[in-house]
Amino acid sequence: MKPTLRFSKLFPWLLLGLALALSFFTYARYGLYTLDADQSSEFVLADHLNQKKALLSTDWFYSTELRTVSPVPIYQLGLALFSSWHMARLFSILVIAIGTTAAFLFAARQAGCLEEAVYCAACFILPYSKIHSFLFSWGGFYSMYLIAGCLSLGLILSIDRASHSIPKFILLIILGIWSGTAGIRMFMIFGVPFLFASLFFQMRSASIPRSGKAQPSWLLIATAVFLLSMLAGYLINRFALSPRFHYREYGTLHTDAFQFSDFLKHIDALCNYFGYKADTVIVSMEGGISFLLILLVFAVLFVPFTLLRKPSLPDYHRLLAIFALSGILFVWILDCVAAGYSATPYAVGYYMMGLLFSLLSIFLAIRHLSISSLLRKCLMAALVLLFFGNTISFVRRDIPSHDLQQAKAAAWLEKNGYTTGYATFWNGNLLTEFSDGKLDVYIYSTWLSQKPYEWLQTVRHTTEHPEGRVFLYTDTDEIALCPPPCISDEHLVYAEDNIRIYSFDDAQDIYLKQLNQVIDPNSPLLTGELPAHP
Repeated sequence: MKPTLRFSKLFPWLLLGLALALSFFTYARYGLYTLDADQSSEFVLADHLNQKKALLSTDWFYSTELRTVSPVPIYQLGLALFSSWHMARLFSILVIAIGTTAAFLFAARQAGCLEEAVYCAACFILPYSKIHSFLFSWGGFYSMYLIAGCLSLGLILSIDRASHSIPKFILLIILGIWSGTAGIRMFMIFGVPFLFASLFFQMRSASIPRSGKAQPSWLLIATAVFLLSMLAGYLINRFALSPRFHYREYGTLHTDAFQFSDFLKHIDALCNYFGYKADTVIVSMEGGISFLLILLVFAVLFVPFTLLRKPSLPDYHRLLAIFALSGILFVWILDCVAAGYSATPYAVGYYMMGLLFSLLSIFLAIRHLSISSLLRKCLMAALVLLFFGNTISFVRRDIPSHDLQQAKAAAWLEKNGYTTGYATFWNGNLLTEFSDGKLDVYIYSTWLSQKPYEWLQTVRHTTEHPEGRVFLYTDTDEIALCPPPCISDEHLVYAEDNIRIYSFDDAQDIYLKQLNQVIDPNSPLLTGELPAHP
């Protein structure tokens, strides 16, 4: 093989390796500056599960789903290997990034577009915006859904009559049941959109010249098997797991008036998701990147349509373009009709898999351009470089250049011998993470709450209270809006920037004073009896 040809084949893999390295380095260098309570709650849960020696816990308040499809088991492994929670995060982020990339490339290989997928993965794996890094590359909230979806897609595309279909069906059923146990999210992210894509592909296949080896009947059978398996998993979630574990479900959602303006708001959400930045000088690198990101948003929405107009397009390339569109539009419509939801940048997580394959469609469109091979590779590389530049811009503009205040406060609390305390949600789990799990923080929704928050903390915090010396962590904004009733200057032990920490020698005293402001003075709670969990 000629050196130029060998380099040409290795070049996209080189870009992918650089993207993985940049993502890993960026978190290692700046990740502690970007943490928030949602991310920290995942690690607090992982530490809690390690203590229980379990993968799920009835002694934990989950959020809107039972975390059966989540990166938490990987976090558990990281915490088992490293005493530093930051090192455990670095390990976990690397494992998740490699796992997601491998699953995506497996699916793309079954569709016959591996080279284009390598370029696409190099873009997607980067922390190119605050929203993307939170949802996927650093926060990991949707990474396991992407892994499960891509593995399922790859298995569905690989099933045919001649090549070991029975083992593949068995794996597909296992994946489906596992996905369904998490609730309805995999139906939204992959299951229902891919069913729409398969049905449309089946209807169109008879009138379009065939150039691949797709077998639509087997495609529909495999898709149906996967959906039925997910349904079985969902029934397990609904009737076997739901009564035992604490989490909020989507079953109470109802429809709202549909407004097309809400539908179009997702375009704004996509601009923010990709990292569009206002207040930049147009004639500058960041201004140019922002302009190109607007074009990219329209490209991910319209390029799949242009692919479908090519009669010579290979079957599975056509299927991926249809899936990209259905994966985005299905959730757009659902988001618009569900009361209580709105098109925010974070809603992109629900159609992130459709967005990933829409981005892949852009690389497929470049592949099918009637230009030289060298020029096609240059265009693909230029798109990857746009994401590299956007990542650098994100680091420069959006990542703080200093430690979070909770990190300093956690270090001070450790140094002064505190182990237990109280804080509101957006501070509590961060304090635990920054102390590498040494601080046990009872979390309140607000300081007017009657008991600790039934959200992303252990149930034990609502059924018992600590003894001995405790701290109360708050800040000047909370004090101005809703001050804790038990604070006074005589208890103030730490004041830096807007952080205030108060110390109490008797935890029972602070607990009862906290409740005394909002409950009946004759309540048995004031005699020392604690609230029972319903």
